[in-house]
Amino acid sequence: MVLDIQAQDLSKYCTLGIGCVAQRFVAVNDLESLKEAIKHAKTENIPYFILGGGSNMLINDEAFEGLVIHLQMADIQFLDKHRVEVDAGANWDDVVVGTCERNWGGLEAMSGIPGSCGGGVVQNIGAYGQEISEVIEFIDILEPSDLSVKRIGAKDMEFSYRHSRLKGQVQGPIVLRVGLQLAPYDAQAAKARSEAHGFRSLAMMDMRNASQLRKHVLNTRQSKGMVYDSADVNTHGVGSFFTNPIVPEMDASRLSAQYVWRSHVSAIGGLKDNKAQTIPMFPVEGGVKLSAAWLIEQCGYERGYMSGRAGLSQKHCLAITNRGGASCAEVITLASAIARKVRDKFRVLLNPEALYLGTRGIEPMPLDLDSHRESSGADNIGLKI
Repeated sequence: MVLDIQAQDLSKYCTLGIGCVAQRFVAVNDLESLKEAIKHAKTENIPYFILGGGSNMLINDEAFEGLVIHLQMADIQFLDKHRVEVDAGANWDDVVVGTCERNWGGLEAMSGIPGSCGGGVVQNIGAYGQEISEVIEFIDILEPSDLSVKRIGAKDMEFSYRHSRLKGQVQGPIVLRVGLQLAPYDAQAAKARSEAHGFRSLAMMDMRNASQLRKHVLNTRQSKGMVYDSADVNTHGVGSFFTNPIVPEMDASRLSAQYVWRSHVSAIGGLKDNKAQTIPMFPVEGGVKLSAAWLIEQCGYERGYMSGRAGLSQKHCLAITNRGGASCAEVITLASAIARKVRDKFRVLLNPEALYLGTRGIEPMPLDLDSHRESSGADNIGLKI
């Protein structure tokens, strides 16, 4: 089999619109082509990177020294008993549309999330109280070591908040196909889920069927610039750049008390805004989830903030966007400044949700948290970057 390997500008393959030119790029449409591409990389002794929808990627400005393999297998099958089987390269929202049209429940709250199904599994995507890990029946993976195909279950993925054991792995197992087990849509359950996760405005909407709820979710996401639109620079990003930090309950309580106290002192000092505010927080497994967007706004980074050619969306301060010709370095500079400010004010570390493609493959996001430290003394709370 002869592979069509050529140079490609990777910025055209990701929603952020930033990236180097890969000197070796190949699109694969079937399992045999994928195996041949991996064999080629091994023969040439070069790294390879599996590219899906590119909706959660920050790609470096310089180069990638290996082979980019773009998955294009995109078969979707809607089966009996509310089951769905889908190739890793399929567009995620196409899967959601099909289930909502059948009034199946389990994916409707994840409407409008860009990217491929395989990437969604690795990332454990979720929205408005739903996560893909909750409905996975099986995952077919390709083991690069011997090119064998194995079927595993959700437990084997070690899913957690926006994470799985495959996320960030260098040339690890590759998701090929996913089986989803859904259920008949339940309007009362959907309403209860929205209320339980703090989405009260959504819970008040008409959600008589899955398509109706999908409509409201899309409207909400579009109002925040979270549905990709080539004509709207506010959507030219990776969605939420940082995850919502999860902290121990004791630390969350202390943070809330400290912030209310500071607001009260400011009121005594004669400032006009004398409302005592609290940090939005929600109990989750493993601790308390804080609102990253709220933390960022409290540090002075408002919607539309600009830093060079990168900036925050005018619709949502959690989205770092390419405002036109931005570089990876400019995005890193802005993200670093935001993470430092949140750490210094709240002692909370923000974790990037996006993956970073360096010169040799997936690497830790190179944020600079050491420069311009504003204060010291207290321990940082939250997960390390």
